Amino acid sequence: MLYLPLSATTFGIGLETSILFLREGASVLMLDISTSALSSALEKIHSILPQIPSSQTLKTHPCDVSRETDIAAAVSLLDPWGGVDIMFNNAGIMHARDSDALETEEKIWDLTMGINVKGVWWGCAVLALTRELAIVHARENFRFNALCPAPL
Repeated sequence: MLYLPLSATTFGIGLETSILFLREGASVLMLDISTSALSSALEKIHSILPQIPSSQTLKTHPCDVSRETDIAAAVSLLDPWGGVDIMFNNAGIMHARDSDALETEEKIWDLTMGINVKGVWWGCAVLALTRELAIVHARENFRFNALCPAPL
């Protein structure tokens, strides 16, 4: 089984989900925009799971989920692994300088929309699209899931 988490795999839900899938026998390609965060996440995984079986693969790849070309490049890395079985779209930010509709700077708005909206779009995990993709690809044994956390 191949698990492709899209971004935010270096902490929180994304990292814990990657660990869970590794424990269940999946191969995992972890994506994040930060290579240093990816390195830290690998260190943590290896401290928790020091012996990943040779039948599994764990790799990292820098990826800006707001760019379609980055997503396409990441997915193409999985061709030698047999393609994608599970895609987990976990990219999303709440920028420290994100305020309200009157105060938020345009560059912060663009960054947030690029990751939280375009990233989801390129990752194909908005709820309606997720349901549609699940129905269309059920016979191929593909599974789609959307997790929609939000700040309180």
